[in-house]
Amino acid sequence: MQYKHKYVLLICVLFVLHGCATTWKQVDNTIISDTSDGNSTVYFIDDSSYWLGFMYKEGKGGVKIFINDMFLDQLEQNGFKQVYIKPGSYTFSIFPPENVKSSSNRAGILNFVAEINRTYYIVGGFDGGKQWAAPFAGSPYKLIQVTSKEAEMLMLKEK
Repeated sequence: MQYKHKYVLLICVLFVLHGCATTWKQVDNTIISDTSDGNSTVYFIDDSSYWLGFMYKEGKGGVKIFINDMFLDQLEQNGFKQVYIKPGSYTFSIFPPENVKSSSNRAGILNFVAEINRTYYIVGGFDGGKQWAAPFAGSPYKLIQVTSKEAEMLMLKEK
């Protein structure tokens, strides 16, 4: 009987360690602001397709957004988030910090420079169909800057 208790204890410890490993540092006021005064406006837009990729879908359903390895938010599937960012150089990612440095897949990472009083549109997504057809279909991840016209079509699009 004591032998079984060791396994139960081990499983509990693994769950606690997993919970600690998935808590990320939040983006703070050194990067984002409450107002647009002198800051850039950035729209993060989710354009995910979970066809055959239903196992990836978790939480709100959209991609997670990280700025300089700090967690901003997880988007609603096909939703968007408006953020005011202070001018400067940033690395946007849809991967948790522990996966960014070890990932050879740069499709979900975007090096970005924000200028004063500018508006930017960043589209992030996961394509479940490409996940099952890799490597022939290309990366299932994307994080790209788009024009205001492209962003408007995505934000108004009903999926």
